[in-house]
This record gives sequence, C-alpha cells and structure tokens, in this order.
Amino acid sequence: AEQVRFNPDYLNFMRQFRTLRFMGMSGITRNERQVSWTRRANLQEATWSGGYGERGIPVEVMVDLANRLNANAWFNIPHLADQDYIQQFARYVARNLRPNLKAYIEYSNEMWNTAFSQAQYAQREGYRDQLDADPLLAGLKFYSFRSLQVFRTWDQAFQGNRQRLVRVLSGWAGNPATTAPILTGSNVYRETDAFAIAPYFY
Repeated sequence: AEQVRFNPDYLNFMRQFRTLRFMGMSGITRNERQVSWTRRANLQEATWSGGYGERGIPVEVMVDLANRLNANAWFNIPHLADQDYIQQFARYVARNLRPNLKAYIEYSNEMWNTAFSQAQYAQREGYRDQLDADPLLAGLKFYSFRSLQVFRTWDQAFQGNRQRLVRVLSGWAGNPATTAPILTGSNVYRETDAFAIAPYFY
C-alpha cells in the first residue's frame, strides 16, 4: 500500500499558499541539537514533534510537501549548523525540489531577537570576534557575516541560478535601526535578494 505522509485535508488547505516557510516545522528557534548532518531530523524517527529544541521535520518531508503543492519553499538553516550540514542541505534541495520552484534561504530566525538563544549566540560570537564593541551591533554583524557564508554555499549548490534561489535577510519592523547594520555587515546586501521584516504591531 502507498504510504500516506500527509493528511489529505491538510494538503487541500495548504494548496492556497504559493510559498511555504518551514521555520516552525523545522524547529529552528532555540534549537541547539541540529549541528551536524548526522544529527538532523530523519525519516526513521518515531515523531518530529516536541518542545523548543526538540521538534523538526526532515528536509525530505519539506521538499516533498513543496513539490506536491507546487509551492516555493522557504528554508531556515539552524544557527549552529556546520559547513557540511549547510552543504548537504543545499545539495538535497537543489537536486530534489521541482526545478520550476524557488528555494528561499534564510540563516536561522529572528537573529536580532535576544529572547531567543540563537540571537544570544550571535551576540556572543560577534563580541568575541570583536565585530563591534556594542554586543547588539556585534550580534547583528555576526548574523550578516554568517548569512553571507550560507548564501554562498547555497549559491554554489544551485550553480548561481538566480531564477531558483532567493537569499533572504530578516529584520524587525519594531526597530528599523537594526536594518542598516544587518544589510551593511560584511556587505551582505550585495548578495541578498530579499529583506523580510517581522511586522509586529504594538
């Protein structure tokens, strides 16, 4: 019998969306577990649910869902992922996502939001690397630097195909002063296609 991976009602509901952002599904926020490719979420696990730092569906499932729905796929890379993880992820998507679909790529999620461990990590790393004397700015500049590395790895996997790859940085509508440091750090704006803001209302 054919394996049923997705609830048909779920697929019917999801057909209205043209781009799927897998941030929540992939368990990016506060995830300290996804470092090496061997520790990624895999198809043999009994469940992909759980609390922060535990949940996360495999890349195979994300790509499968995008392909079935003929929807663009927006992937978030775990903040602690090593270079091999990033390369393997990029290669899998480049080879298996339908060629008519776009892959949006973003390093982690809300790297400016210090309520999350990934932003705290960026501040520690940026301050340690002396990117700025101000920890907040050091964290933003580290986010830019690391994003650039991720973009270049994915660009290589996609062989520079600008029709398929969309490189995304994220900002915050509630604090537009963070925008310039993010875009100008490491001159990452030169290799960025989209700037997505978190449109929080107060």
